[in-house]
Amino acid sequence: MKDWLRFCVAFWHSFRGDGGDPFGSPTRRWPWEDGTNSLEMAKTRIRANFEFLRKLGVEYWCFHGRDIAPEGATLQESNKNLDELVALAKKLQICAETWVKKGRTYGHYGELRSYLSIPATCMVLPQVQTLKSSHTLQQKTMEVTHELGGGNCVFWGGREGYQSLLNTDKKKELNHMGSFLKAAAAWKNKIGFEDTTGMPQRRSVSYKNIECNHSTLAGHNCVHELEVARINGFSCAIKNGGLAPGGFNFDAKLCPPLSTYSLGLVNAAKLYEDGVLTGLVTARYASFDSEIGAQIEAGTADFETLEKYAFQWVSLRLLLESRSLPK
Repeated sequence: MKDWLRFCVAFWHSFRGDGGDPFGSPTRRWPWEDGTNSLEMAKTRIRANFEFLRKLGVEYWCFHGRDIAPEGATLQESNKNLDELVALAKKLQICAETWVKKGRTYGHYGELRSYLSIPATCMVLPQVQTLKSSHTLQQKTMEVTHELGGGNCVFWGGREGYQSLLNTDKKKELNHMGSFLKAAAAWKNKIGFEDTTGMPQRRSVSYKNIECNHSTLAGHNCVHELEVARINGFSCAIKNGGLAPGGFNFDAKLCPPLSTYSLGLVNAAKLYEDGVLTGLVTARYASFDSEIGAQIEAGTADFETLEKYAFQWVSLRLLLESRSLPK
């Protein structure tokens, strides 16, 4: 299953979530936590993460840009803290006999103090000073992902887009977004890392994301999006021999349902192999295996041809009905 599903532990919910929500206080505190967000506490969390990975037997992990390191008084100090934690994580990855790998990093800074009062982040901020800082944060995220050998760096757009056009210049924001993506592309070429955008934005441009919660926010259905991907040439996990180079990131799930997904894959393989569902679909469209059906699918049947076949079909149907009438 590690080759087929490539499970990935999300650091943000597994080690930074406290179980609190808008309606209640935190419900959990891990035994290694000391109540601070110090640099030493951050290092303890990283060590706990790798112990957790080892016990689960999971090879991949992922984090948001500032989950693993505390925010400093300045941007330079924040970057220094992140560099120190990345160095420790890289050492622990090597000490884990090379089986622990960096799955992906998310450029998400919505919880930093300097962004809490801002309704959008990174690509379409209305203040140039904050926009420059957010771009620098994303730049650093790409650097550390590359340093750790990460397979992906997602530009998380959960607060992108707009709430009202009354105070929004959409053209200006899209131009700002384009400038950011150009700069990111130039930077990834410079450091030798392939970066991607991947999260949707409310009333914005990025909708094609295979992630159930985000597809719902974008007004889409996750199953529908998977099918659209399939018919446009993307293989399903079974036909593709697994999710590589992608993987499963459980995000908000504190207890990753590894066994559930594994059993689901086994059952899906059985359904695929016995051919029952495939046979039902094939039988439903069997009439298109006829001469006129093939012409329709090839796009060569014009209205005159279809009219001729339609008249023949009606005549044949009437003939068959007359033969079945009681004498």
